[in-house]
Amino acid sequence: MQNPVIFLIRYSILQQDEVGWFIRRRNSFEDYRRALFADERLEQRLGALTKVMLPSLVAQTISLDPSRFRVVIFTSDELPAHHMAALVDAVAGFPWIRIETVNSKDRADYEGATRTFLTSIGHRGAFATVRMDDDDALARTYLERLYPRIDEAAVGKAITFSRGYAAKMDAATCTFSAFYWTVSRFTALGLAAIGSFDGETISPTDRPTIYSYGNHARIGRHYPYIEDASFPAFLRTVYPEQDTRGRKVLHWRKRVPRGMVLRDIPLPEPPPKDAASDSRLAPWLTAGRKLGLLLQPPTQRPAG
Repeated sequence: MQNPVIFLIRYSILQQDEVGWFIRRRNSFEDYRRALFADERLEQRLGALTKVMLPSLVAQTISLDPSRFRVVIFTSDELPAHHMAALVDAVAGFPWIRIETVNSKDRADYEGATRTFLTSIGHRGAFATVRMDDDDALARTYLERLYPRIDEAAVGKAITFSRGYAAKMDAATCTFSAFYWTVSRFTALGLAAIGSFDGETISPTDRPTIYSYGNHARIGRHYPYIEDASFPAFLRTVYPEQDTRGRKVLHWRKRVPRGMVLRDIPLPEPPPKDAASDSRLAPWLTAGRKLGLLLQPPTQRPAG
């Protein structure tokens, strides 16, 4: 029987003492609240969750057994009612998803959610918690590669899958325009931690979940870890509206074709493209129109 895996996902959490995200910096708390809960932003986040992140889990090569697999989405208890209803409706068909609300004065209880799941299934022994953003994706083989590493010998270690893709995304449509290789040793995408549960206590007691390891970029300085760069494990989306430093990840990266990414990660279908919308043809079409050579109706000659 497979050891349990619990994904811990943050989804628009409002926190009074949070200063790390771009959307919070240089803003008053009320401005931060308005920006976080703006209709356009929340519609984009739900689109990314349902069109990018969740499909990558559904496509896993290992069956998602609700008795061994759990996704916990943490969101604000102040999320506007219609957006909460939309989120609940979007995940209603997945028996392995739970939604937990967080008060702005509190921290998300990652350990509590993990303990609740492990207790409910009567598990004893090793398990993994996984950190995942709501707008990124994982390779189809992610769980297949993670499961063999979940054992007592790895308890207290982080697991980092450091090779993947980055992609420019249109946040409104969740479609992609360019793909790149990226390597990031302690990327938050799919970053896992191995713990052990004896029915009462989670070990190590000082870091019961992946979020207990602190800043993901500095994990290697403080804790033991296992790195796997043998396959492209993730897709990191990059778009102007996102809350993190994603735009910088594309600098000096090698582009890769869409077909290569599709072999590893499911992607939303691109919108149909016609000649007039192809950016590579745009200069030629413009020149042709100026010369009257293109897109003009044929001249009708009089009969006879």
